[in-house]
Amino acid sequence: MYFFRDRFKNTQNSDATIGLDIGSSMIKWVSLGHNNELKQYAIRAIPTPIASSQIKDVTQIATTLKETLLEQDHIKNCVVNIPDILACTKWVQINHTDCQRIEETIESLVEKFIPYPLGKLYFDYQIFKPLSESQEKSEVLIVACHKKHLDFRLDIIKQANLIPLAVEVSSFALERAYSFFYPDETNENPILLDIGASQITLLFFNGVQTTVYCENLINILEQESILLQIKRSIKKFVLAYPYRILKKLFLIGVNNSQLIYLLNKLDGFLEIKVQTLKYTNKINYSSELNTSKFKQSFLNLFLSYGLALK
Repeated sequence: MYFFRDRFKNTQNSDATIGLDIGSSMIKWVSLGHNNELKQYAIRAIPTPIASSQIKDVTQIATTLKETLLEQDHIKNCVVNIPDILACTKWVQINHTDCQRIEETIESLVEKFIPYPLGKLYFDYQIFKPLSESQEKSEVLIVACHKKHLDFRLDIIKQANLIPLAVEVSSFALERAYSFFYPDETNENPILLDIGASQITLLFFNGVQTTVYCENLINILEQESILLQIKRSIKKFVLAYPYRILKKLFLIGVNNSQLIYLLNKLDGFLEIKVQTLKYTNKINYSSELNTSKFKQSFLNLFLSYGLALK
């Protein structure tokens, strides 16, 4: 997904590319080399955390990003995330004849499904070929977001002197990282729960098409409130898909005490086995990196890793 063709030209080049996660309270990025070797990474707190009620300080956040890039002159490009809560994703089926005039078809569908004028949106699409030639329709994924949300991130990138090659919805990057590191687990219909500073994202894998639930945290300071919100989201999925058997839930988050609390309180809920996502030995390291330090930061960088793998 690129869905910002009105703002920047997508020009691939040989410079290093980072997977850049601009979160509500932290900047995180990962740089991969040949054969997905981990070359560099960075985690830095944003001085004034981003909140919907605050004025977003682009210059301050760009300065923080630039500080993480000191002595990294070879890094010029990035793949950046946009949170699911700020994007609208829609799967549709399109006849092969409509695919021949896909731009017009997508524009019509965006107008139909998204209650905003087209002039205020960035949107893009991806066509997935049918499994067999006998199928008359193709699956198409449409992604759209309000321009102000994406412009905010792209302005940060521009001020940090980086070139954005692609923008990706956060859950897509989480799914890619999970499928890359734990390919055998995806066949067991697990749940991946990412607990951010202000949002929760639940990925329900089923081997075909992952279902995503994303919500703003109602009360970020109360662990019990977060627990109840997570339980409600899982129950909502169970009611919507009663035939799905849920056995495992893996936790990702930046707050270790919060993860321990949720691990103890969630384990056994609806007979689901809950555990923190474990570090994987599948990572190839550059000889210059401190591997023990990275292992402690693995869960913090999971989304960034997924972006870098794109």
